[in-house]
Amino acid sequence: MSGQESDGGTDSVRERAIALFTFLRAFTALRLKTTRSVEQYDSILWFSELPEKKGVSCAAWTQGSDDSGEVWLQIQKPKLPPVPRPDAVLQPWMNREQLRDSSLDFPELRTSISRRIQEEGEDRYEQLNLNDHPEIQAAWDDYVDKDWWPWRELDQEIRPVHDAYSALYAIHQRQSVR
Repeated sequence: MSGQESDGGTDSVRERAIALFTFLRAFTALRLKTTRSVEQYDSILWFSELPEKKGVSCAAWTQGSDDSGEVWLQIQKPKLPPVPRPDAVLQPWMNREQLRDSSLDFPELRTSISRRIQEEGEDRYEQLNLNDHPEIQAAWDDYVDKDWWPWRELDQEIRPVHDAYSALYAIHQRQSVR
């Protein structure tokens, strides 16, 4: 009879353990949101949308190679080049937003600016028009030719990798918080 009691006791412990794990699974399922469609995700990063550039490696692109298949996606964090600084004489005329936007063909200067003048302890402002200062336009054209356009080419090459890295990192951050 001691054999039956031990089997009965083991069965009882086993049933209680199964009941506990069943409860824990159901309890956990209550706290988790089940996603049944990709449209329900906060954000999606498709392999097909990744830039095929230096610093990006994707398993979808290496079909038939000898890769072990352990890494599905790898993006090295690129360092974006800083916008070259124009001469001080150009600074008041610049539109800084346009200067940082490499998607533009050509950043434009402001057509007019206000300049503060201090005379005898009083401040006054005068309006300067770009048309009256051809030396500013010439210096700007030289800056764009020699500095901005080379920066633009490099930025446009690196920007898609940076954007993909940022999107993937944002997904990682959101998952880490949960």
